[in-house]
This record gives sequence, C-alpha cells and structure tokens, in this order.
Amino acid sequence: MKDQLLDITSFLKLVLDALEASKVEYLIGGAVAEWAWGEPRATQDLDIVINLPIKAVSRFSKELEKRNMLVPADIILDAMMEDRADIPLNAIHMYSGLKADLYLMREGDTLRKSAFQRRFLLDYGPPIGEVYVHSPEDLIIYKLMYGSPVFNGKLGQKRPKHVDERN
Repeated sequence: MKDQLLDITSFLKLVLDALEASKVEYLIGGAVAEWAWGEPRATQDLDIVINLPIKAVSRFSKELEKRNMLVPADIILDAMMEDRADIPLNAIHMYSGLKADLYLMREGDTLRKSAFQRRFLLDYGPPIGEVYVHSPEDLIIYKLMYGSPVFNGKLGQKRPKHVDERN
C-alpha cells in the first residue's frame, strides 16, 4: 500500500485486519459508527475501543507494523499501565497520515465494558464487511461526554456540531 492512495475505508480495513490477525476484540465508535445509525459524515480518523490482553500486545504491534503503522509493544504496555488519563494509542499510517485512535479497555471502566456488551455486529458491505460498532445509545453518550464543555473538570472542549445542531 506504499504507492497507492489510501482512503478511510481502506485504512479501516487495514486496522480491522490487524485486530483480527491478533485476535483482539474491538468496538468502532465515532464517525464510522455513525455511518450505521445516521447520515455518513466525512472523517480522517478512526475511534476504536480495543480489549487487548497483555499476551497479545507483541503480536498486535507486529500486525500493525506489517500494515505500515508503527506502535511499538513497549509504548502499548506503557499506555496500559498509565491510569491518570484515558489517552488513546495512535496508529498512524506512515504513507497516508490516516490515524486510528485506539482506546484501551481498562480495569474498572464499567461504561466501556457495558458498551462492549451492547455492541452491534453490522455488515458495511465490501470492502469492510461485518464489524462491531457502538449501539446508537452508547454512541450518543460518548459524543456528549467527549464534546461536553466540561469534561473531566476541564473547560474549553467544544461540542461537535453534528451532536448539537441548532440552526
């Protein structure tokens, strides 16, 4: 994929292939999950929750690298140990610049764990196929949380326009 143009759909397929090859459970959120429940909107990144067991870290890192995304195993392990913030791993495709934000399933995160139980398996058709996405209700909850003017006690985050349209 070095010499050809990569669109968001092809990039999603690369990330999903790496997850599948590593046997890592996932849940797609953000704009790509919205494609299933509403009007498609343009996006240049992916939001994916992953349930990554420690024993799969090295394999997952290698599978991403095979697909031109460098996320070293030691960086993944450091992120797994970090408990002060919910910062995603960034899997950036080296030739297109497209990015997947990979949110780790964390111990004690009851909202994510319950969202995993409510995820839907939907068929997006070729080339993506069947994928797990947020339920519509969980998608709204996360959009409101991450777009709230006050989130984690910090001011200044702007609510996404597509969540709060008041024309």
